[in-house]
Amino acid sequence: MAGAYVFAKHPIPYYSDLWQETGRFPAWFMQLLWAPNHAAGLAAGLAGMLFFMSAQYSDSRRARLALVVLASAAFASAFGLSSFCAIVFACALTAWGIILLLRRSFQNLRLLIAIGIVAGVLTMPFFLELVRANANSGTALALAVMPFEPALGLVEWLKINGILLGPRSQQVLFLLMLPLNYFAEFGFFGLVGIVVLRQQLRQRFLGTLDQQLLLVLLVSSLGLSLFVRTDLTKNDFAWRAILPAQFLLLLWAIGPLLFILRPTQRSEHAGAVISNRYVKGLAVLLLLIGALGIGYDLFMVRFHTILSPSDAALSKRTFALRQAYDWINTTLPRAAVVQHNPRLNNPGAGVDHFHGLYAERQLFVSDQVHRAFFRGALEAQYEKLRLDALRLFDNSQASVDEMTLFCERYPVTILVSKDTDRAWSNPESWVWRRTPIYANSFVRVIACAPAARANHPFLSRAVQ
Repeated sequence: MAGAYVFAKHPIPYYSDLWQETGRFPAWFMQLLWAPNHAAGLAAGLAGMLFFMSAQYSDSRRARLALVVLASAAFASAFGLSSFCAIVFACALTAWGIILLLRRSFQNLRLLIAIGIVAGVLTMPFFLELVRANANSGTALALAVMPFEPALGLVEWLKINGILLGPRSQQVLFLLMLPLNYFAEFGFFGLVGIVVLRQQLRQRFLGTLDQQLLLVLLVSSLGLSLFVRTDLTKNDFAWRAILPAQFLLLLWAIGPLLFILRPTQRSEHAGAVISNRYVKGLAVLLLLIGALGIGYDLFMVRFHTILSPSDAALSKRTFALRQAYDWINTTLPRAAVVQHNPRLNNPGAGVDHFHGLYAERQLFVSDQVHRAFFRGALEAQYEKLRLDALRLFDNSQASVDEMTLFCERYPVTILVSKDTDRAWSNPESWVWRRTPIYANSFVRVIACAPAARANHPFLSRAVQ
């Protein structure tokens, strides 16, 4: 059913979760490819948890002090790498601090408070910089239940038939469908999490002190990702806040997975899974579905550009843009500022993947999908800059004079024009009237103004 829904919307979907565009959690390798800083933030946060766990058991005052400093540095690094991941660790440790207080475990509570204070001091310069740079009004996060794509389809169907569901009714619908949403996103790992947790509750044993802390982290990660969302264009917060839960469920799944692969070696973590043959059969089925999905995603990451039915030249253009950005990265100084067309003419795209994947230079005006990150006066400023850039790239009549005016007005070093830009189609536009510093069949890189060439003499050389 989900597959039919995907292929009805996208003839060749570029990842298996495309049927759940609104409420999905990206796969691990997609996070690593597109946003590796968040995975690094997760690693730093987990390192901080390990240091704190070790400090709770240490009898040496000097060792505890060293572990407090290391844990503080790790959590501060997590905030610098991924503030969304760091929020999850902060909420989990706050909850753990309340538990320690109720248990009257004051020594461990003092360690946690010390880590919080030192981490706060280390984080403060970066936090203040973010506050000063923020010109948006309101908050970036909002309370909301994770949406479910089939539920959104039901809302649209009811609307067509004259039944309108208000925002609160939609939230209730999402809440009712949350278990199905959970299984659709987690599959085998979600089943293992439920079974292992149920087994521990039956035995009235939630593990050691460390395991209980990780359980608090798991609940915090799930709760925040399912009930808090980014009040922006995409639910970026949930995509990153779920990382700790994904990692911990992966650890929990080791025992059941080993037993499935080697049934003769019973794992203490897999008892509840293997005691029921129906549960085991369901686990194997979900594991196979998940493996097929990951295999499909890995294949499409590499070959989607070749198989894309909407753009026969996409693979050639991708390679051409990689060559262009490789040249820019190795030739231009790191202070160079790049500008491409902020409106993408390829259907369905909201972000320029070529710049995101291959460029290592600052972009002046981002793509239209990032408009949602700006609010109030800042949004008006962004829109003015975006429209000025659009007049240059998205106008087949854009002249050299208009290009010169744009370059004099804004601190842009080079312009990157693609064959999909409207200005490309007119041989009298600035794209063709100016000699490029790099060019191939799909890309022309043009020095923005004579002033730019004066500052960087090598830009005056045309590379064909």
